[in-house]
Amino acid sequence: MAVGLKKRRRKKPDIDQEMCSAYVLITCAAPNAKGEMQVEMTYEGDEALASYLVQSAGNMFGHESME
Repeated sequence: MAVGLKKRRRKKPDIDQEMCSAYVLITCAAPNAKGEMQVEMTYEGDEALASYLVQSAGNMFGHESME
């Protein structure tokens, strides 16, 4: 499955900025006839923290699939 990833600025989600140091929002469209889907990622806050959030989430999914 081919995935095209774009970083795009969108309207910020309704997040309490006082309580949130960073967020990552990843969205994808339904696959087209070729099996390709458009994936978009938006983040706000510290880039290193956003990277950690994505990596930690990926690890969590990896562990769940092994159970």
